[in-house]
Amino acid sequence: MGNKELLLGGDWNLVLNPDVDYMNYRRMNNRKARLVVLKEIDNLDLGDIWQFQHPNERGYTWSRNNYKKGRV
Repeated sequence: MGNKELLLGGDWNLVLNPDVDYMNYRRMNNRKARLVVLKEIDNLDLGDIWQFQHPNERGYTWSRNNYKKGRV
C-alpha cells in the first residue's frame, strides 16, 4: 500500500487470535470468516493496533454472565 494509511473497522463478530482474545470458550466461532479476514490482513500487511499498543494485556469488548469474554 505504500505510504497510504488504512483503517478497517466493523462489527465482524470474530476474534483474530483466539489464544489471547478468548476467555473460557470451548470452541471458536466464525472460523471461515476469521480465515478470510486474516488472509486480507496478511495481503495488506495490516496489524491489530490494540494488540500492538498492549502486547502483554488481555482486554475484552464482550462478556456474558458465565464469565465468557471475547475481544471482538
